[in-house]
Amino acid sequence: MQPWSAWSPDVLPHVIGCPNIVAESEIRRAAQDFFQRTRAYQVYVTMPVVAGQAFVEPIPTETDLNMIRVENASYDGERLAPINKASLDADQNLKDWSTRTGTPRNRLQLTPGVIRLYPIPEVDAVTGVIVRLSVAPTNTSSGISDEMYYQYLDEIKCGALSRLMMYPEARWRNPELAVFYETKFNTAIDTVHHQVARAFSNGRIAARPKWC
Repeated sequence: MQPWSAWSPDVLPHVIGCPNIVAESEIRRAAQDFFQRTRAYQVYVTMPVVAGQAFVEPIPTETDLNMIRVENASYDGERLAPINKASLDADQNLKDWSTRTGTPRNRLQLTPGVIRLYPIPEVDAVTGVIVRLSVAPTNTSSGISDEMYYQYLDEIKCGALSRLMMYPEARWRNPELAVFYETKFNTAIDTVHHQVARAFSNGRIAARPKWC
């Protein structure tokens, strides 16, 4: 785990006079923005399921992470294909899909962060439900994993500088450079977002770019 202050040597020399607490707050906010938009920070959660259990709520095991969305899920090793309520409601062959039982093959999200299994399992799961989640640091997080720190150090630095340099009346304010760093940050987000999508579609992790 790397604390937010790990970015200080790369950030503070560009915003002379900025208090550490302010810099660390904006570093955390930049990290939150980056991971919410790229979905590059992903974790796996495994949950047991018993017969008759229709809902599972995947929660990251690390308490300083918030779930962004469910990226993928499987039941006893078989992928749960996403489906929506409207399509089930429109299926004339289903008199009451909400009570149908069997081996789950689909998943719905009627409530954010909660997975509805369809159909409802008739027996206990063997390996359970395994969910891949995209996550981001919470507002009270004190840092980030070593892997994410080293992978996206420069990108998050750019995001923090773009925010800090727009502080009104601050002596380190520099709107021109703020726009420069914001452009770098947004470009990095677009690139990483596409890299993440490709990595999970072809099994290859693309090399990271250097931005600033």
